[in-house]
Amino acid sequence: MKKLFLLILISTLCGCATWDKAVIGLDDLINSEPIEEVEPVPEPIPDPVVVPEPIADPVPADGLSGIVGGSNTFLWKPVDHNGGPLVILTPAKYQLTHLMVNGQKFKGPGTRANNERQHWRSTHKGEWWGNNVKVDAYAGTFLVRTWVVPFGAQRKQF
Repeated sequence: MKKLFLLILISTLCGCATWDKAVIGLDDLINSEPIEEVEPVPEPIPDPVVVPEPIADPVPADGLSGIVGGSNTFLWKPVDHNGGPLVILTPAKYQLTHLMVNGQKFKGPGTRANNERQHWRSTHKGEWWGNNVKVDAYAGTFLVRTWVVPFGAQRKQF
């Protein structure tokens, strides 16, 4: 029954004039190799759009602040003017994100003051840091400058 149905279908679809041609077409169809199905190629997934968050105080890649004037000296004050702990003033020309003092990170400076220099405050007095204190200044991940303070307990200006 299936063969008869297929024979009628093939003769109708191919427009065969005789049954012989329809039977040959049916035999070819039955005896042919199965056709491999090709999976459709998926549409490429577009990259997500990433909108960067605005930066309130952008830090230039070179660490320079763009400030003209101000003091471009580094100052190590082992005791602040009120007798409190260490204060480090970095040159006005730098826009720094953090300092590393003997490997310990000082995060974000206070406001600019004293000739436009960034101020960094410690919880310890300068003497606590010892001698040959290494101060690395960073703008993001970029090392901008290194100072070595010979005696942590003494005021030093570079």
